[in-house]
Amino acid sequence: MAVMNEQQQRLLLGLQEMFETGLLSDVTLVAGNSRVSCHRNVLAASSPYFRAMFTSGVCESEQREVTLQDVTGEALQELVTYLYRGDVTVTNDNVEGLMTAASMLQLDCLVQFLEHHMVEALTVDNCVEVLAYADFHNLANMRQAVKEFVMDHFSELLEQDTLPLLPADVFTELIQADELNVDEEETVYEAVLAWVQHDIEERHKHFTKLFDKVRLPLLSREYVRTDVLANPLVSRDPYCRGLVTISNLYCIGQGLDAASVEEMEVNVQRRHGMFNKPLLIFSGGAGSQNERSFTAFDPETKEGYLSIRHHPTFDFKYKIDHYRLAVTQEGGVYFVGGIFFDHYHFQDHGEAMAAVLRYDQREGEWKPCASMNSARCAQAVCSRNNKVFAFGGYSTYPGFPPLESCEVYDPEVDVWSVVDNMPVGVAHHAAAAYKDCIYLFGGIDDEGCHLNTVLCYHSNNDTWTLVKTQMSAPRADCSAFTFNHKMYVLGGSNQVCNLLSVEVYDPETNKWHHGEDFPDERKFTSVAQLGSSLYVCGGVRQSMRRSAAGLVSRRLSTIETKDLYRYDLTSNTWSHVTRVLEHGSNVTCASAMMSVRLLQQSTTAAKHSS
Repeated sequence: MAVMNEQQQRLLLGLQEMFETGLLSDVTLVAGNSRVSCHRNVLAASSPYFRAMFTSGVCESEQREVTLQDVTGEALQELVTYLYRGDVTVTNDNVEGLMTAASMLQLDCLVQFLEHHMVEALTVDNCVEVLAYADFHNLANMRQAVKEFVMDHFSELLEQDTLPLLPADVFTELIQADELNVDEEETVYEAVLAWVQHDIEERHKHFTKLFDKVRLPLLSREYVRTDVLANPLVSRDPYCRGLVTISNLYCIGQGLDAASVEEMEVNVQRRHGMFNKPLLIFSGGAGSQNERSFTAFDPETKEGYLSIRHHPTFDFKYKIDHYRLAVTQEGGVYFVGGIFFDHYHFQDHGEAMAAVLRYDQREGEWKPCASMNSARCAQAVCSRNNKVFAFGGYSTYPGFPPLESCEVYDPEVDVWSVVDNMPVGVAHHAAAAYKDCIYLFGGIDDEGCHLNTVLCYHSNNDTWTLVKTQMSAPRADCSAFTFNHKMYVLGGSNQVCNLLSVEVYDPETNKWHHGEDFPDERKFTSVAQLGSSLYVCGGVRQSMRRSAAGLVSRRLSTIETKDLYRYDLTSNTWSHVTRVLEHGSNVTCASAMMSVRLLQQSTTAAKHSS
């Protein structure tokens, strides 16, 4: 095999040399202003298009010069180089030209590579154009991936007024899909109007067919009366008026027989986005080193949801500590860093992880993203402007100083970039954003001291300042949140005690005041914000051990809890939500809009509700 591999390499290098020097070339390809000399046998061996051309007896089979239509000169240069070398330079500017040429030449491997590049580069700004491109060129796999992206961002695209750029058949396919990510059917109706009114003279003929795809029973009755029936496109069309009548009868449950329902095809299936709910989300280790768990809980209905189970409580092999969850403004859920329990509990110290994963709702799994530039555990994370910031933490734990370094992740390009270092290395601290700044609260420094300081990172100019006022007590492993122009810091502990107090900072006046203390003695670190409420999941209590004879020992017993408390930020009061949150985590949690349709419901949590 070694001799064969060497021969393969020699052959490839020889072909590349012959291409570069023009030795024994027997055909010249022409496209635009480019002329490329090459070899028929290499072209025929790599491309079914060229094989058919050179072996079928057509005129091009004998010509020394072949002109390729609909191929740019730049694309020709890149593609021929790819045929000889196996690599290609792809940018957002040249990818469409390369795709057109690669599809024509039937270079399937290259087409797949280019499809992947275009899908990875999707944004709200370009997805409609890319969908139209994939549809026009019949790129089925890419079309499906882009279609899913468009359906996921349908409401945003309506606001940007880009949906009307889609052709009629593609737009119709979208609005009839169950997977449309809209939280109300009114959005679909308004999208239909926007598409038709974009070119009313040409498109009014499509309105009846499009209106038939709107699920009228899902519209509010008031909206139907004031907006739908008031529109001349509906009121002047007998068929559209009939659809509204059938929908109204269906909604009130009168005068509608099965034949009418079947004939008019009343569709009351909720869209994908209508199953979205704001949930508390939890994660941690799972069944293997590369897996992460994913569970959720609705504090309003007290329903629990399960996607990927946590690692077994009796098995610490894949237990992860000191990780962080981050949720971006566009709803991306990220698992950032951490350290495996085994890696630092059974030896002097262990290496943290640089790995970052993103939860894919549709697939129900965590998918790897670009890793951080530095491995981190016990770091602070914060999302701002749809980017994820990571501050400090440990790269090796325990017994090593915390990092000063910080970095930011951009999901659109899947890249972590270094930002300015903190003035001092810190770990076990909290972060929250306010306006253009991210504030860091407390933590532990390189001397092991618990801090009561507040640092401010100015994201606009990548600089740091020390806030002049401090917290009333040092805190580590605390949590921080922003609500109504105030910043709330709670939980954690210091070298003296667990901290039950809630401290409230006003960044406009640079002043502090106290909220209501947490009502139960414990150390808690798992806190998340949902609207105007903070939720605390579990914590760790310590109590005196008792012997079998009932005597109190001096040794402390550690008890982990998994109950749930709610702190109302408007009334400054605590309430108990549930005694046991089966799939919760007392390490960390977050909140996000999740589709309960894509999660398995667990009824255990409700049985333990208080």
